[in-house]
Amino acid sequence: AGQPNVLPIQVVNLGKSTVVLGNMTVSAEGAELQNNTVLVGALDPGGFYTLDATFTPMQAGEMTIKVALNYTDDFNQPRQVEQIIPVTVQESAPIIEPGMPSEGGEVPVQPVQETFLQKVWRFIRGLLGLDSAPPQPVVPQGEAPVQEFESVPVSPLKGP
Repeated sequence: AGQPNVLPIQVVNLGKSTVVLGNMTVSAEGAELQNNTVLVGALDPGGFYTLDATFTPMQAGEMTIKVALNYTDDFNQPRQVEQIIPVTVQESAPIIEPGMPSEGGEVPVQPVQETFLQKVWRFIRGLLGLDSAPPQPVVPQGEAPVQEFESVPVSPLKGP
C-alpha cells in the first residue's frame, strides 16, 4: 500500500484473422494509476499487446482492477469487453535505515564497501572463471540479518 507497482496487462488475439482494437483502459477505486490508457490498434492472429500501467494503491485490503477494451465488431457496431481482476494489497513494509534496529531488535547488516582496485580484481577473477562474487556483509555474532521482502503472486487475467 502506498508504493507504486508495475501492472502489466496483456491482450492476445486468439482468432484466425486480424482485429482492430481501440482504447484499453485500466481503472481501480482507491488507487492512483498512471499510463493506464492506450490505443491498441491492429493485432494479427496470435499477436499480443502489453500495457504496463503504474498502480499505486492507497490502502491495504481487497481491491478490484477493471480492464476495459473498446473495439468495433464485424457489423461496425462499437463494443466493449470488460474484465475484473481481484487483487490483495498488503501493508507496506517500514523503511529500515542502516544501523537502525528493527521491530524485533535486530540490527540490519551494513553492506561492505569496496575500493576501485577490489572491483577491478573481482572483474579479473570473473574473466578467469574464478569466484567474483562481491564480499558478503559480516553479521555480528548472536544476531541474524534482516530478511528481504517477498514478492506477492497475483492471479493471471482470465478471459471469457
